[in-house]
Amino acid sequence: MKQRFFIAGTDVDSPVNDFSCALIEQANQKGFTTLGLKPVATGCREVDGELLSPDAQKLMTCSSIELSYPQVNPFSLAANTSPNIAADMADVRMSADRIKAYMSGALMRSVNLALVEGVSGWRAPINDRESMASVAQSLGFPVILVVTLNGNTINQTLLTLEAIRRDGLSLAGWVVSQAQCDMDKRSVEWLRRVVPAPLLGSIPSEGGGSDELDLTPLGV
Repeated sequence: MKQRFFIAGTDVDSPVNDFSCALIEQANQKGFTTLGLKPVATGCREVDGELLSPDAQKLMTCSSIELSYPQVNPFSLAANTSPNIAADMADVRMSADRIKAYMSGALMRSVNLALVEGVSGWRAPINDRESMASVAQSLGFPVILVVTLNGNTINQTLLTLEAIRRDGLSLAGWVVSQAQCDMDKRSVEWLRRVVPAPLLGSIPSEGGGSDELDLTPLGV
């Protein structure tokens, strides 16, 4: 097995990192080699003079392949805002080509499962011309969409799916945050009828892994 996926969320609150870690841990349990990358992270905290992303650190902890922090998260940004604004505030220049170049060494590793985790949503800008979608396009990996259940779930999901298709990428599957009410369950059931990819399960809203994931459609 040699699988590569780009993990995207419908909005900034999507439990993208929780899903990434759950997927990696499930692959680890089957004896597969794994790695997870978070090329761009906002809201990073300073530790001993270095900006660190908790999400990137979690990916490093659960991955079976050991990488240095800059390999996992080459762009660590302090401001908790859109990545283009956070980069501008830090006087950092980002582009899809630069981000892909920083990831190239890690992605050349011979591993069974490699994940690249997005930030802030599919169209989150990284500069005046490009977005996280540009990064996903440069990689060409199938996309797994992590859907946040809220009052705007259906609209956000359909808009993101439309954008993924227009950008020429395939949807490998989708996962939802844990349902909190009957309306959440109704939204999920409606989306199951129209989303052209398998629902892989749910991620608890309080964070952490999930025993409710069926990753068989991913070949994991």
